[in-house]
Amino acid sequence: MTPDYFVAYDTSQNSAYLNAIFTSNTLAEYALSYATKNEIHLKKLGLKTFISDYQISTQQLDEIKIRADRNGLVFDEMQFELSKKRLQLLMKAYIGRRIWKSDGFYPVYNDGDEIFLKALTLFEEAERLISY
Repeated sequence: MTPDYFVAYDTSQNSAYLNAIFTSNTLAEYALSYATKNEIHLKKLGLKTFISDYQISTQQLDEIKIRADRNGLVFDEMQFELSKKRLQLLMKAYIGRRIWKSDGFYPVYNDGDEIFLKALTLFEEAERLISY
């Protein structure tokens, strides 16, 4: 049995370094620390603006590299550059989760999920199929 639509999961931004940041809990630790220190600013920014406009800065990327080093990860520039865009998305989503729970996580995370984005385009077709 095959699905009506197949969307290949894009792994081109994955790397061993990104996986290590994730599995070592470095990402969650960083998000908690950053959100705690910047909670007032982030809440003042608001959820809607956070989702649409907030960007992970070069300074934040440097900070997560330092935290990863403290957690025993060996920095790999090539893997970091390969995964930087995905890491920025995950950092933003995890920070959003710390402030607004699921409302701050899923809109950010799903914006980088090609399977979710494809599913959004199929609602009209689903409605058409229901009418049979």
